[in-house]
Amino acid sequence: MANKINEFSSPLLLVNHTAEKLIEHYNSDFVLLHAIAGQSECTVAGEKICFGAGEYILLARNNFSKIHIFPDKETGIHKGILIRISEEEIQKFFLHNKQAVKHSHIPKLSLYKRLPPHPLLQGLFASVETCLELGYTYDSQKLMLIKIYETLETLVTIEPELYDWFFHTNANLQKINLIDFMNKNFIFNAPLERFAELSGRSLSTFRRDFIKEFGITPSTWLLSRRLEEAYRLIAEEKKKPSEIYLHLGFESLSHFTQSFKNKYNLTPASLLK
Repeated sequence: MANKINEFSSPLLLVNHTAEKLIEHYNSDFVLLHAIAGQSECTVAGEKICFGAGEYILLARNNFSKIHIFPDKETGIHKGILIRISEEEIQKFFLHNKQAVKHSHIPKLSLYKRLPPHPLLQGLFASVETCLELGYTYDSQKLMLIKIYETLETLVTIEPELYDWFFHTNANLQKINLIDFMNKNFIFNAPLERFAELSGRSLSTFRRDFIKEFGITPSTWLLSRRLEEAYRLIAEEKKKPSEIYLHLGFESLSHFTQSFKNKYNLTPASLLK
């Protein structure tokens, strides 16, 4: 398993795994997920989203996500398709779509939306899956853009209120409550620049506001907060250290164990006994 923050490598991506895996992503764009086989658990801002074969999930831009994938028990395969939609592509789409300006109500911001099965979604993903399975990677930028526009047209046709959702989440990030934001996102193994950006701050402002709110530096707080959560999971939920260290943002079990011992003067394993 891995635990590295990265971005999806292509706007149209076929994911195919045969082993359990934990992946962290920084979603700078909207991401539409379709599960074909296996199960997935996606954590966004402290909320866990579980979905399996045949389901569709739309993730908002500018958020961390931690995706834990589980291959199908019978076939041993986890398979899915991701379509990434950038801010620029959304703006161009709306410029040529007059219906977008008719929607003035801005709904409560959601970090994700679960979409119902629909023939248009099924047809969209069937065409993408066929091409990617046969090795065609949409090298033509024009064809790629057409497919992204088709995705947007499909989404707003199925759920017209997505116009407002796209507009709202596509707006410039505003300075938000730092305590609430950090307590929802401390498990992500991201550089401080990303935490600053998503909280609506420059890095220098983020550091200054952080010390004002928490009384310590971001790095010190993140390590302590992750260890506190680890202690709770082991002591109260009887979780094994090997089950939680990646989820809490540690890159290795040995680093987690040593950090835990330094803070609590005992090993995670001894707490479990």
